[in-house]
Amino acid sequence: MDRKVRNALVLVLIVFVVVAVQQGILYSMDRGIGTGNVQVITQDADGNERWTLGLIPDLQTMAKTDAISQGLKIWASPGDYSGDVIMGITAAIASIMWIVWLGVFLGFPGDIRFKKERLLGIVGIAVLVAMLNLIFLRAVADSTTSGSVVRNTASHLSLALNNTGILMAIILHRLGVGVKDPETPMMPGLASSKCDKAYSGFYKKFYGILAMLILTGIIEIAFQLSGAAVPEVAVDASVWLLFGVIFMGHFGTFPSDWRLGKIPKGLAIMLVFTVLTVVGFYVMQLATNESIGSGVLETRLSNAGLNENAGLSLMLSCWLIFWTIAAGAAGYCDPGACKTPVKKK
Repeated sequence: MDRKVRNALVLVLIVFVVVAVQQGILYSMDRGIGTGNVQVITQDADGNERWTLGLIPDLQTMAKTDAISQGLKIWASPGDYSGDVIMGITAAIASIMWIVWLGVFLGFPGDIRFKKERLLGIVGIAVLVAMLNLIFLRAVADSTTSGSVVRNTASHLSLALNNTGILMAIILHRLGVGVKDPETPMMPGLASSKCDKAYSGFYKKFYGILAMLILTGIIEIAFQLSGAAVPEVAVDASVWLLFGVIFMGHFGTFPSDWRLGKIPKGLAIMLVFTVLTVVGFYVMQLATNESIGSGVLETRLSNAGLNENAGLSLMLSCWLIFWTIAAGAAGYCDPGACKTPVKKK
């Protein structure tokens, strides 16, 4: 087996294990609250909320009815940590964050070097992610009255942590933290390359961006009309837009670019493994009585007044991003590593 392929498979396996542990911890926190209970921010004798260092709340678990009757501020309800109703989507976001952290940022496992730049980058990301989320949670806690602080901040704590993790990794990487060359792109293949026709001219890039905007818009409209997307159009469309940007960086702007190097195999890997992942989550959904959701034929979504396939659009866009990065790690779709085929006379 090719070394790059083996390294990519190891990376994917490690990411899945880490995501399973992360989501499992958050899921156990949800279950620890208990059905019908909530976590509330305790108050001192003067009626002031208790906060350690001004950012960490002093929490107490109690019946929701008692919390409401006493006028206590609800911190979290069951499901606010892991977002188990749409576990497949939250797991997909977590997978993107960890493949960026481990694969793109740290270079695991093929090009890993525990140098001070990379260690500083990882530590810096972790600290900033924790601090930013604590600040956001405190700000929301000060502005909300009775609603769940965690839910009002980012729907689920898993989404808040992982979205911030992706953002901080990109920002610090672009600032040169964790890498020797500040010009190194965050995602493989997002920089100019001699062999990538997608970067041959300004107008081609410009038209490519317009084409991507139009295409992602059509995709989002199609999913919305079919009921296979969440009602929050901005959230759903933004992920498809992100996929469009990453796709262009890896595969090129137009189909004419896809003939370069190993890109056709990369496209096949991206599409096949995305479908297999969604199918795998659906099998887990059936096996766990929907404790793990797939966004497909979920009765809980229909009970909430949504289409039973409302999570499919997000599932597809998130896992397409994940497997595009994974294919890039295996050297199957990075324009920066491709070679223009030699034309035979």
